[in-house]
Amino acid sequence: QTYPVILQSCFFRWQQEAFDCGKYQPYAQLVQSLLEQGTKIEKIQAYTLARKPTEDEAEPWSNAEMDQLASLLRSTLKQPVELFYETGTEE
Repeated sequence: QTYPVILQSCFFRWQQEAFDCGKYQPYAQLVQSLLEQGTKIEKIQAYTLARKPTEDEAEPWSNAEMDQLASLLRSTLKQPVELFYETGTEE
């Protein structure tokens, strides 16, 4: 028996690197490739850091940055995308 996958991915800034949504096009392409190979992905849960991590170099993405990522994924993939911001979920 096969079960659909809920793909959970954490996105965050590392060492103050500037946000660039284009860097995540390969992520969307990888998910699309998995779907084309028959992987059943029910939905994508994209989240950022909600608590201060032990590594000072890691920082959460802003809501606007998470929204940009969601726009990229939703325009590329058919699967639902759920967002989890630093302070809660997408309304």
